[in-house]
Amino acid sequence: MNTAQNQIKAYLRPAFFYSAVVAVFYFFLKNLHFSYIEHLLFEFFSIFFAMTLFVLYVIAPRWKQSEGLIINGVVLLFVSLLDVLHAVRFSGLPGTSDMPSSINFWMLARGLQALGLIVAATRKDILAGKKTSTTLSILLPITAGIGLFILSYVLPSGIFFIEGKGMTALKANLEILYAILFLLFAILMRHEPEAFIAGALFAFSEIAFITYVNVTDPRIILGHILKATGFLALGLFSLKKYFLMPLKEMAEVQRTYSAENQGLKSTYETLTQRWNEMIKCREKIIQCNSIDAILSLEREFFADPSKTIRLAKFEKDRLLFKNDPGLPEEKSAYLPKQFERIDMENGTTVFLDKESGFYLNIYKPFFLFIDLAKKNLLEKNQIALLNIKLVEEEKYRIDFLRSFSHELKTPLNVIYGYLQLFSTEAFGAMSAQAKTALNEMIESVKKSNEIINDLLNLAKAESGAVSVKCDRIQLKSFLNRILVEAKKNALLKNLDFVIECDGEPEISVDPKLFGLVISNLASNAVKYTDKGHVRVFARADDKTGIMIEVKDTGTGIPAEEIDAIFKPFKKGEHARGGFGLGLSLVKTYTQLIGGKVSVESQVGTGSTFRIEIPPLPKIDVSKVAKGQKADFLLIEPDKTTRDMLKILLKDSVVEEAESDEKGIVAALSTLPDMIITDFGLQRTT
Repeated sequence: MNTAQNQIKAYLRPAFFYSAVVAVFYFFLKNLHFSYIEHLLFEFFSIFFAMTLFVLYVIAPRWKQSEGLIINGVVLLFVSLLDVLHAVRFSGLPGTSDMPSSINFWMLARGLQALGLIVAATRKDILAGKKTSTTLSILLPITAGIGLFILSYVLPSGIFFIEGKGMTALKANLEILYAILFLLFAILMRHEPEAFIAGALFAFSEIAFITYVNVTDPRIILGHILKATGFLALGLFSLKKYFLMPLKEMAEVQRTYSAENQGLKSTYETLTQRWNEMIKCREKIIQCNSIDAILSLEREFFADPSKTIRLAKFEKDRLLFKNDPGLPEEKSAYLPKQFERIDMENGTTVFLDKESGFYLNIYKPFFLFIDLAKKNLLEKNQIALLNIKLVEEEKYRIDFLRSFSHELKTPLNVIYGYLQLFSTEAFGAMSAQAKTALNEMIESVKKSNEIINDLLNLAKAESGAVSVKCDRIQLKSFLNRILVEAKKNALLKNLDFVIECDGEPEISVDPKLFGLVISNLASNAVKYTDKGHVRVFARADDKTGIMIEVKDTGTGIPAEEIDAIFKPFKKGEHARGGFGLGLSLVKTYTQLIGGKVSVESQVGTGSTFRIEIPPLPKIDVSKVAKGQKADFLLIEPDKTTRDMLKILLKDSVVEEAESDEKGIVAALSTLPDMIITDFGLQRTT
């Protein structure tokens, strides 16, 4: 019942509106003296609506265009041209008035309009996807229109109108046929209220034109009002169906993907916050002087399960604490299906609620760290061995970040894949607006992936998981190879991208880290430069070392922000996306390879980033004195680690060095059987 009522309302509202339009205009115009000028205005009013419809159909979104839409658009173009010829030859203007010819054009226009609407209605649901189909949809109405133009000049002048006698019976009969065709169009479009009403209005206008006696008859005015209102109804129907509804659909798609991206961003922010809080707690645990103090910090940190995770901790079978009253008291009640079990070496066991998903990966290594911290307090004489365990804990941390990266990348890759399918129009043709919105979504997903990769790289660098390996490279060819992508992006922005190298020097450096530093700076320069150029200049020699300059004509950096831009998660006021990790990685990697980074910048003029790496030390082998032969050589900057290793190797002859340069001298002097080092040797080759 409600459905039927809604359908009736869907017809009554537009029917009432258009009836009111007709009634109002007829009330004010029915006594109008109908001369040549008034007729011309009436006709051009209808012609304006018809031409507007033609334009609307031409610019309609491709994925909404059907064969019927194309046919109707071309038909209305020719109908408008025929109506123009009818209007200018209508009775009343000396020199151009030719009433029989004018009525011929009128009848041909109405016939073309009626037949065109019928054909369009039968083809309205057939999308114009195939080239052959689209061509036929255009050629058929064009052929018909041209044929009618030719016919208009061939028809006898008195076939529809005879001077002194008026309209012929043939005209009246044809207009009855036209009225029937318009009513048939209305029936075919009965599921579209405004299109249905447009067909009815065209039919009623033909009936009015059949019954009028002469040009002063009010019924001719009514006929023109009905005809113009029919075009108005058809125009509003087309505007809603082919423009407003596609825009609404496109906005809905954009809202859907925005919501998904917002969800990922929210998860990332929550995860980052929890990780930072855990790091702060870990720093407090390191400073603890007793097991009880560590346990107290544990209770405090995990007090609120909504902000961490539901858990219970046991020492053998005794419950130490739990952070949810609903958790069981007995250790045996914690089933593997619901709880993740972590057994500590000190006899304690932690049960973590598996419903927390990948948040488990945060806290599993955290409890391992706590276990190690307790060992540190209980076994102070084995502090060096505890450091080895801490390295293992850091490995868990990196493994978690990799797992976290995978968890976020999987949905991002799915979204990116579907976006690529949309961009190839696999689900149908798209409008230019839809493609613009789609490209913006694709770029957003790409940026999200870059942020995740930057976070992982930064964590590795800070945890010491990045090793430095020195190699010989040809500087000029190396720069040309690693800056291909930056140069490509610069060309897309119409920027000049110049790579200059003073000569063709060979340098000794870690190619991976060195390449990441240079490509990151170059990409940043392109990103913040909208016009002008980006210039990369390189120089290297044995006296001054390596110097790389990346100069741009971009937005520049305010002086008060320069110190902060190299810190993680710090962004300037005018930053363009990202989480502020890129320049932090640049500084970290530059320091790892023994160099330093500096910047000069002026707002509105551009920035110059400079990388300087000192020359490699020279070792005169001939002056190295021969010493006692060693079994082992330890090259390690940390004295505590060296002392621990010497304890392990107490039965052997051990030589030690605190730097790479001293290590090489010691190796040449003592000729050890084995060298043990975790040092990058980034300054010596």
